[in-house]
Amino acid sequence: MVKPDQILIVINGISQSEGYTSQLQLDETFTYRVFTEKQGREILQVCRSPSINAILLDCSSCDVGELHLLRQLRQHLGENCPPIVVIGSGDAQMAVQAFKNGATDYLIQERMTPEQLRSTLHSAINTQRYQNHLQASVETMLDCFGIFSSIRDESGQIVDFRIDYLNQAACDNNQLPKEKQIGRPLCEILPQHRESGLFADYCQLVKTGEPLIKQALTYEDNYGEKLLVRAFDIRASKLNDGFVASWRDITETVMQQKQAQTAIAQLNRDLLNRVAELQTLLDTLPVGIAIANDPGCTQMQSNAYIRQLLGIRPGVNISKSAPPNAQPPYRVFRNGQEIPAEDLPMQVAARLGVEVRDIEFDMLLADGTVRQLLAYAAPLRGDQNQIRGAVGAFLDITERHQFTTAMQASQQRYQELAEAMPQMVWTADATGAFNYRKTGFKAPP
Repeated sequence: MVKPDQILIVINGISQSEGYTSQLQLDETFTYRVFTEKQGREILQVCRSPSINAILLDCSSCDVGELHLLRQLRQHLGENCPPIVVIGSGDAQMAVQAFKNGATDYLIQERMTPEQLRSTLHSAINTQRYQNHLQASVETMLDCFGIFSSIRDESGQIVDFRIDYLNQAACDNNQLPKEKQIGRPLCEILPQHRESGLFADYCQLVKTGEPLIKQALTYEDNYGEKLLVRAFDIRASKLNDGFVASWRDITETVMQQKQAQTAIAQLNRDLLNRVAELQTLLDTLPVGIAIANDPGCTQMQSNAYIRQLLGIRPGVNISKSAPPNAQPPYRVFRNGQEIPAEDLPMQVAARLGVEVRDIEFDMLLADGTVRQLLAYAAPLRGDQNQIRGAVGAFLDITERHQFTTAMQASQQRYQELAEAMPQMVWTADATGAFNYRKTGFKAPP
């Protein structure tokens, strides 16, 4: 069963109240429980009851100066005041003053019909309920919310904005209780609105109707007894001759972001230092280093050792798997046969996913010089263990190879000379074990 709306009729004559009551009881859609009170001091206490859904105030026999009860109800009950529908005369000044003193609606007794009375009262009750629901929602918002109306000078210029409403989050943010802010000028509470440009932005909003959006606005002002620098996201829209705004204090978030940015910048500096250190190390090593960052090894970076060997500048791609128009200035041979690019150490390591060790080959340089190299290669893997490239190490063993060849030739000449001598020739180590002995040599008894 729907709970009936409780209506308080405040009137001078009982007969008139009975007429209003009977008109309300004829409503086929809504039910009402009607109470009647005469105007007097005790009426303020009666109206404090939270069960009263609306007040029907009969001022049909009053003049403009007798609207003090309406004003007193609004002042004493404040936000808890139920909607007040005034029934008065056709005097336009009476109606204007009724609205100025807080009337929700105004009905002219001489023209009022029962249907009009019921619909007006029902509309006032529903509007009040919607407003209460909206206010309850706004009051529980974590974001700050406020309603402001323009304060204009005699020329019509906006000189400030009156604070009409602030939710609890806004009061906490401003560090002032609601009663010390409602009705006061905004720039009196937070004077830095003018210097920060926010006041001018709000004036422009009221003038043009264009919504205002501010992201991470830095704002400095006195909050309570503290001078604070804070950051806000602000959204505002025009409302009549003023505006409605919501804002969010993102100071902590901005500070965390700045701290994170500082930490990231430091990490980047550290990373650049490590990269520079690694590059210096690679360029200092007496070994050639090459790195391919793709599985096909089509792009290879090299250290100073290889660049000096090949006579190329930094940044030149040294891969033999590069396109024909980007081939590096060298060729690779083994046993007189040119080695295909796919069979070179790094390409094999990347293709098969295995380490390649102790591979010797000849490198024919652009100037016709041949260098002997010893190569090692290993695949590079990504976070999913996929092959993403390869790394190779190359040692120029030309001098070693030449020395070995010279030693082998010297030993061959020594053996040929020893074999040609008529004497018996041999060599032995410290233990007496033979290193070499002439053909037909017989050990002494």
